[in-house]
Amino acid sequence: VPNHSVDTAQFYEMGIDLTALIPSVGCFADVIADTRSSQSLTATLFDYTLSDLDTCVQTRTVTQASSTGVVNPGTSVTDTAIVNSLRPNTGPPPGNVTFYWCGPLASASGCSNSTGTALGSPVSLGAYNASASSATSNAISPNAVGYYCFAAYYSPPVTNPPSHFLPSFSVTPTLECFRVVAPTTS
Repeated sequence: VPNHSVDTAQFYEMGIDLTALIPSVGCFADVIADTRSSQSLTATLFDYTLSDLDTCVQTRTVTQASSTGVVNPGTSVTDTAIVNSLRPNTGPPPGNVTFYWCGPLASASGCSNSTGTALGSPVSLGAYNASASSATSNAISPNAVGYYCFAAYYSPPVTNPPSHFLPSFSVTPTLECFRVVAPTTS
């Protein structure tokens, strides 16, 4: 406390702007506070309190391919991602979605950013409703027979101070697969 002193057994309340101290960190999920027997750094620690600081906004990314059934070779298929804010009154999440695709596969086993191929550049999100944003991928038109799957990864914007929205990966991999079959001839 500059130019002031606090007497023994008095209460003092303060705040620290952690985003100003560490500008590359967007939010803080937890905080731990402790009390000591004196001001010395080697003083005995007494109480610990672990608490939720709740500055992070969790997101959930739900996706759906434009076709989840059987398609003919060369059919154009896209993937749409809806990114939901899981905290009320935060508005639609800003940022981008990177889409991935895998295939041809032997089964509808899903796809991820580590197993898939990026489908173009990240796509900017647009408002979907009061608490969600959406984006649609570029189309793929596979010719080879087999299963094809999409995946999506939400990235909040890089800002200063950083966004409080947390990244998320699509949670519905089975809804993102479709099958290319050879057309039947008679």
